[in-house]
Amino acid sequence: MTDMELSLNPTPTPEPAEPKKPVVGYIAVSCGLSSILVSGLIFCPLGLITAVVALFMREFFLGISALLLTAVGFITTPIFLAYLGWKAFSTYTEGLWSEFLKWVSVGLF
Repeated sequence: MTDMELSLNPTPTPEPAEPKKPVVGYIAVSCGLSSILVSGLIFCPLGLITAVVALFMREFFLGISALLLTAVGFITTPIFLAYLGWKAFSTYTEGLWSEFLKWVSVGLF
């Protein structure tokens, strides 16, 4: 004979729930990857926001991966590279203009 568990509770015991799928983490990683391959101007902020949301939802591996991909996407964004190039150009040529003016003024007067 089998033992049957008797209970006064008419509701059956719930079955275990399926594990949650890390959808936000997948979106964060795809936005981080898109910030490298497509457009960093659009996908860098999206990747950053979704990576933070993924970290708050305890999807640590995908959240940190998305943060790293977003950082690489930001570094390779043409706007950021142009900014770095302009800063390097202005730093390199900082004293050249004044030296040129001194040279021209000596030659003209």
